[in-house]
Amino acid sequence: MILQTFYSKSHKILLDKYFIPSIRDKNLNLITDEIPQECSGVYMRDNWNSSMLRKLEFCRNLAEGNEAFIHSDCDIQFFKPIKDDVENTLKECDIAFQHDGQGHLCAGLFCANPSPKIAELFQLAIDMVKSKSTQHDQHALNLILRSGKSGIKYGYMPKTWWTHGSESFDIWRGEELNPPKDIVAHHANWVGGVENKIKLLEHVMEKVYNGKYTWVKKNATTCCLDSVYGKSEDTFLLMPIGKDGREILKSSKLTKEVIEECTKRGAM
Repeated sequence: MILQTFYSKSHKILLDKYFIPSIRDKNLNLITDEIPQECSGVYMRDNWNSSMLRKLEFCRNLAEGNEAFIHSDCDIQFFKPIKDDVENTLKECDIAFQHDGQGHLCAGLFCANPSPKIAELFQLAIDMVKSKSTQHDQHALNLILRSGKSGIKYGYMPKTWWTHGSESFDIWRGEELNPPKDIVAHHANWVGGVENKIKLLEHVMEKVYNGKYTWVKKNATTCCLDSVYGKSEDTFLLMPIGKDGREILKSSKLTKEVIEECTKRGAM
């Protein structure tokens, strides 16, 4: 199974610090596609749709392959393994999306079985965005699928694949959120700009881990993590920091006790 994401220079911090370190499944084929910095990265500003067209093309190409795939924007963090959820969901439909509020299908987090009709879906969305007959990629996919004319059986990911917009259908302005207790994935959409996405990711992480975490640069640890997280020295490792939440990891080395604690909490 493929897990695909894409990023530009402005969003690399999201990829390195939140997306990659949070992946719990070791048997996913992770594909990270870097794209040119064609826009500011703020929703629907500048050349936003140029980046979204690249995303649709990535997904069309995956649909022409032979592996089930997950597309995830890089402003997403995982709290549990995801493969079983995806496999179970795709037994019931051809493609399934995160619920983005008021019934909308989220184009930033979905999974699909590859097939000609799924590849055609993305090509049609590409054509619609290029012709400016739709606002953006998500609008195009919703129009095509919800028209009922595509012959594609679509559905939603479980509610534990969560965004606050699925409940509020509104921009996050710093208010306290209450993610599901059994949350699997969190999408930091419904907020503008990388800085605010980071604040939202951190807020949800604090709620889920009850404040008991910190970050350590991968290259500052003694753990052999290359097989899981790749060889980039910019990758961070999520570190729950002890049962009382007061311990701060100042050492550049991880003790056996800390490693065991991280493993138990699912951070390694």
